[in-house]
Amino acid sequence: MPLTAQHAVHMLVTELAVFRFIDGKMWLTEVVEGCDIATLREKTEAHFDIADDLRIQRGDA
Repeated sequence: MPLTAQHAVHMLVTELAVFRFIDGKMWLTEVVEGCDIATLREKTEAHFDIADDLRIQRGDA
């Protein structure tokens, strides 16, 4: 069943990154090691801000 409610999603997890939705804004909170911010911006149509405590997800974790 499709998700149609507003503000129902709090976190978005992809193969490259984790985004959280806080106060109506999309925040990049984790990124896979080796993936740079420019690549994420190219692949992501939505605007996002970068969290001050951005975590790097290592491949061996």
